[in-house]
Amino acid sequence: MRLNARLLLALAVGCLCEVLPAQASPPYPDILYLRFNEGAGSSVTNLAQPGIGSTLTFSAPSPSGWSWITAGQPLGGGAFRNGSSTTDGLIVGPAPIAATPSFTIEAWTPVPGPGAYHYLVSNGCFGALNHLRFLIITATNPPLVSFGYGGYTHNWIINSALVPGAWAHLALVVDASQSQVSLYANGNLVGSQAIILNFGFQILQSTGFAIGATMPASCGVPLGPSAGIDELRIWSGARTQAQIQSTYLSEIAIAQRSMRLGTNGIATGLLP
Repeated sequence: MRLNARLLLALAVGCLCEVLPAQASPPYPDILYLRFNEGAGSSVTNLAQPGIGSTLTFSAPSPSGWSWITAGQPLGGGAFRNGSSTTDGLIVGPAPIAATPSFTIEAWTPVPGPGAYHYLVSNGCFGALNHLRFLIITATNPPLVSFGYGGYTHNWIINSALVPGAWAHLALVVDASQSQVSLYANGNLVGSQAIILNFGFQILQSTGFAIGATMPASCGVPLGPSAGIDELRIWSGARTQAQIQSTYLSEIAIAQRSMRLGTNGIATGLLP
């Protein structure tokens, strides 16, 4: 008589109950997915399923602050260009973001010129307990990609992937089960570091966060020159290198939902 692997495992632990496989990561971003393909106007689209269901607000009027990129972006019909001040970004939340100890943030971005602090995602002021930041710093030599939370900071030097003016894909993976944070550039592992605090993405539940800027602007963090962001994806769970490589060079085909922004910059409703 031959026994299958699941039955043998159940017998080994003294139980004939079903042995379930590990839960797979969702095939699409389930917290936030912004393609920034609009290329004009003041509507942005969140494709995430189930998504955060939050209010999206441009924090500065175009064209004096943020603007659109419609040529040279790696994917799709457009990208988002943040301005050069701390208020020229896109505000998300406060939002009913599900608490998750592990998460992944991915984005394409053109590397800014010297002297920049280019924020991809940020909330709160440095040192605050609920503060999270993910940014490129070209004010240092060599330039860095930096991730921080509270008063803790993790930096990676990636000269080969940080070519000023060239687009690069960055993926930040926080894996609470392994107590580590990893950075990938263009699908390649830059390095992993031990995290001091398993804080989880729940720190953004009540505060919201800014894309392409700091929040609040009173933090006084320098920015500029303006850069850009495309294909911003936030997932619950820690994605593997193979998963990142399988999707970062293409858009993810899922049903589209759009936030329509009113004249005051506040979303007035979901579009079909």
